[in-house]
Amino acid sequence: MRASLRLDEQEKGQRSSTVIQEVKYNKNANNRSKWNGGITLPQRMASACVGSVLTSLLVTPFDVVRIRLQQQEMLFPPGLKNADRCCRRIVFWEENNGDIMAGVRENSFCSKNSCVTESRLPNTMTGISKIAKNEGISALYRGIGLTLLMAIPSNVVYFSGYDILRTSSPLEKSHPILNPLLCGASARILAATSVAPMELIKTRLQAVPARQKNIRSFVILKMVLKNMWKDLRDKGPSSLFKGLQLTLWRDVPFSGIYWAAYESLTKWFKRTRLLSSERDDLSGSSPFNGTIFTRSFLSGSIAGITAALFTNPFDVGKTRFQVASEQDPKSFGTLSTLAKKGTTKASETLGRQPMFKFLFTIYKNEGLGALYVGIFPRCLKIAPSCAIMISTYEVSKQFFKKVDQGRLI
Repeated sequence: MRASLRLDEQEKGQRSSTVIQEVKYNKNANNRSKWNGGITLPQRMASACVGSVLTSLLVTPFDVVRIRLQQQEMLFPPGLKNADRCCRRIVFWEENNGDIMAGVRENSFCSKNSCVTESRLPNTMTGISKIAKNEGISALYRGIGLTLLMAIPSNVVYFSGYDILRTSSPLEKSHPILNPLLCGASARILAATSVAPMELIKTRLQAVPARQKNIRSFVILKMVLKNMWKDLRDKGPSSLFKGLQLTLWRDVPFSGIYWAAYESLTKWFKRTRLLSSERDDLSGSSPFNGTIFTRSFLSGSIAGITAALFTNPFDVGKTRFQVASEQDPKSFGTLSTLAKKGTTKASETLGRQPMFKFLFTIYKNEGLGALYVGIFPRCLKIAPSCAIMISTYEVSKQFFKKVDQGRLI
């Protein structure tokens, strides 16, 4: 009898301690879950850091190849597509003569522009191979430090902003598709604007082709920063946000489409019970929930590819705009002459065209395919990065909730 009474007392004590833990958690979690999904800002930063490191290590090579593919249409006139020599529009790095530049040779297509010996990248895999062979493996990871430096604060702002807007929006229940679309787009505006100067540095850093393997990324970074400092002196702080308009045109619709597709896919998986479980939330003591991870991974990758297909033209425009040199209107005199001869690209007549006019000029001169250059490496980058980031984020939320409740073993 005494033994059974002791067991009953122990069970009651365990139950009461569990209830106390839940009450303490719920007391603090009511406000937290309302504003940020039930986890604190430091916990969110840790989640973003893990996802950012994983995605950056995996997808940075595809990002480098994407930028090289998108910018090479600025470097090759139509008549020289099958030739080794090319005539370039003045891209930003050509203002800096030094060891970074390849050997300069002029031809009949050039007057003021530099000409270098370089071959086109026909596709993603060939691009990875050629860059690794000619510039070294490290060239495929150029800008990874900036990528990580950008990704952590950007993702904290992005995911926190999305959670806050989504849970406090009056459209949450009445418009299940429109609500995540609007909230995702709004959160992306905040995130993209906050890291725009670093995004410009990263794009330029990854765009510059080195002529030999022993050219260190530090040398190229120094040249990029020198050029940006010159632009800052000449044109003011607005030069640090060059391409932000196109970045927002790319990222804001992308985020809206992504979150609308992600939420719809997640609900569909739950509704059809393909990837659904009664133990989705906080039950159990395991720190890892395979169902949540798999569902988030698949939904994130499919939603990311869908959004990428709709927004790639803006990505092409952003890359060309950010890589192009800031020149005085007089420097486009040669380009105007070449345009009359039909030997210039749309990007060569960029000037200060409005965004849609700029994209239409690319379409008119180069065809619809030019607006989808780099779509394959972009999808190779976006699918795993979206999948890893959102699945890590969702699993981390569950993990930290269990830590706060004391439910882990």
